[in-house]
Amino acid sequence: MEEKKRKIIIVDDDEFLLQLLVNEFTQLGFDVQTFTVGKDALTFILKEENLKGVFLMILDRLLPDMDGIDILREFVAKSKVKIPTLFLSVLHSEADILAGLQTGATDYIGKPFSLYQLVKKALNLLERQQTKA
Repeated sequence: MEEKKRKIIIVDDDEFLLQLLVNEFTQLGFDVQTFTVGKDALTFILKEENLKGVFLMILDRLLPDMDGIDILREFVAKSKVKIPTLFLSVLHSEADILAGLQTGATDYIGKPFSLYQLVKKALNLLERQQTKA
């Protein structure tokens, strides 16, 4: 039986960054779903059937139409599905990081960032989920 690929949802309006992350995670064997607009991402993640196999969401804070915190807040309030969420943002003061974590984020990484550290954190989250299962 073929093992299903694990999925990552990435929401960021920086097309270059999205392509970099898609390339990296795809090479590691993951399916990646991307969004550049918050409302599109929110519509997608609020449909439970779209979340099968998703083990991580990576959200930017500064999107053209909304703050990533608002996406996470609405997702946490309306969805029964629990998905670890990591913020990746230029907003990374202590207050920004605390706001993200208090909203329910698992972790918060400031831009510019280390691709290696981001990937390692994602893989650690996946490993923790598999250990719990």
